Amino acid sequence: MRSSTDLRTAEPESKVARRQESDRLLSVEEVAEITGLSVETLNQWRSQRRGLPFVKLGRNRIRYRQSDLDAFIEANIIPVHSSPRRR
Repeated sequence: MRSSTDLRTAEPESKVARRQESDRLLSVEEVAEITGLSVETLNQWRSQRRGLPFVKLGRNRIRYRQSDLDAFIEANIIPVHSSPRRR
């Protein structure tokens, strides 16, 4: 049974699910597929310390956080202003 303290600090389920999804770790291949970048480009960016932040989990295990990928995509959106059609 939950105590009254647990009830006050508990997050709504949807917020927890969103946080868990944003904390998901993606492989290099998954990020390449999502972004359309090549695995080689991601490898080069890592060696140059540019592009997306990454997580190194051991000698050869690289992962990217979903939240970092989302932020990278958001930061690279180019706004387009539509102009009235000419006749």
